[in-house]
Amino acid sequence: MPRCVKNAVLTLIGCCAAASVLAQDYLIPEDDVFAGPDQYYVKMRQVFAEPLHHDILLQVLYLPSFQLEQLVGIRKNDSGFEAFASKPSTQIWTTFNIWQAESGQMKYEDEHGKEIPPDKNPDVQDMKKHAPSDFRLIRVHTDARAIAAHLAQRIERVWQQMLVEARKPEDRRIPLDGENYHFSLPSSKHKRLHATVRSPDDGKTLALTQLALGLADYAAGRIDEVRLSQLVRRVEAMNWPNQTMQPTARRRTASLLVTNTLSFQFSLALTSGG
Repeated sequence: MPRCVKNAVLTLIGCCAAASVLAQDYLIPEDDVFAGPDQYYVKMRQVFAEPLHHDILLQVLYLPSFQLEQLVGIRKNDSGFEAFASKPSTQIWTTFNIWQAESGQMKYEDEHGKEIPPDKNPDVQDMKKHAPSDFRLIRVHTDARAIAAHLAQRIERVWQQMLVEARKPEDRRIPLDGENYHFSLPSSKHKRLHATVRSPDDGKTLALTQLALGLADYAAGRIDEVRLSQLVRRVEAMNWPNQTMQPTARRRTASLLVTNTLSFQFSLALTSGG
């Protein structure tokens, strides 16, 4: 291959790789899914009514394929802040599909094009083995755990940064299956911010989703504040690469410098007989 052609190919590959990474760095802006007309989210809001009733600082609605939906975030209480993670007893999506079939909004046909009634449909009957047909029968369990104010504020800062920077993608291709994340700041002092991402595998969006899942793990007691802080620091480093040290770390370093200086001066005075 001629050198000029080889260089051009390498440049093209590099540009594509850079574009791919760039695409993973930004959330996609969206409207509040809980306030829209989509009936799946309307029903989900009903199921999650209790956790959504709290004074939520930040949240993410996590929708993995074929698994339980989850509402995760940080909320305010009388003593400060707490991380929370709410899960339904059965998958809301399954009940939604049963409801669509029984209400006639989704119709099933056999191989001859004849409609199959829900009570004769093996698919619907199988779904009923795994979830109720009535949304009111779905119970929600919430794990909650106190979180230090300074850590909650750091998470809010990266959450807001990622939401403010959200942009529409140039590549409109969206995978059919995967993990959907809907991020929001319900109590933002400015306009309410909402953005989404699906199955990120690189960049800042991957780090943010890992932080979101880490927040759920923290609420359930599976990780401690040290590990959660590490997940926050990773997103911070990606958003503010020039800020290599957190304010608390700078204060700690300054304190050590003062302590070391005073110790040196005291030792010097003893040596000189002062």
